[in-house]
Amino acid sequence: MRFYVSRTHDSSLWFPILLWTMGGLGILVGVAVGVYLLRKYRESKWGVCKSVRRMDGKIVIITGANSGIGKETTRNLAARGAIVIMACRNREAAVEALRDIRTSTGDGDLIVMDLDLEDLESIRRFCRNFLEKFQHLDVLVNNAGVFVPPEERRTTKEGFEINMGVNHFGHFLLTHLLMDRITQTPNSRSSNIGYLFYYCPKLYDNLDDSPGWSAFTKLSHQIVYC
Repeated sequence: MRFYVSRTHDSSLWFPILLWTMGGLGILVGVAVGVYLLRKYRESKWGVCKSVRRMDGKIVIITGANSGIGKETTRNLAARGAIVIMACRNREAAVEALRDIRTSTGDGDLIVMDLDLEDLESIRRFCRNFLEKFQHLDVLVNNAGVFVPPEERRTTKEGFEINMGVNHFGHFLLTHLLMDRITQTPNSRSSNIGYLFYYCPKLYDNLDDSPGWSAFTKLSHQIVYC
């Protein structure tokens, strides 16, 4: 004996399901659009250099000029006529950045010079080379630095913890060795690029044992007080 079961589909069940699905998708799309518009609004409030003042003949050193803020600062100043020294550890990346910047600035006066902030001798060598070639320094932008280091401990060539060595000692030595040339140049400037994270860290006694994000918040303090 065979039994047959008839299956009927109640179309009335699908309609509310369809409404719920469409409503859910609508909410997701609305949230995505809202986030996009919020980001665009915030971008409009970000600190964007709107100056069009010419900087012809001004000599500018920018550390870490091959990417991020350093690269865009280089692009802006080169477009306004400055002679920009791209002080970078990775020469290949710096040359690639230079070529990219020149696509928007034309034949801007860009010069790549080797600088490794993990190596104090590299800093001294960079300063010697710069001081031999240039008689004034209008702007020094201390931009390069370790962002968030790996969880395992790393040190500079001299044995300093990587954050403290690069973000504080490295830029301090660089600025110190160039200070005479900066002060001898009328209307010169020295600028340290920092992060809002400098609000986060607590006072600390040990400069040698902070991994990851803890080290990053400390590095923000180190840059501000370089």
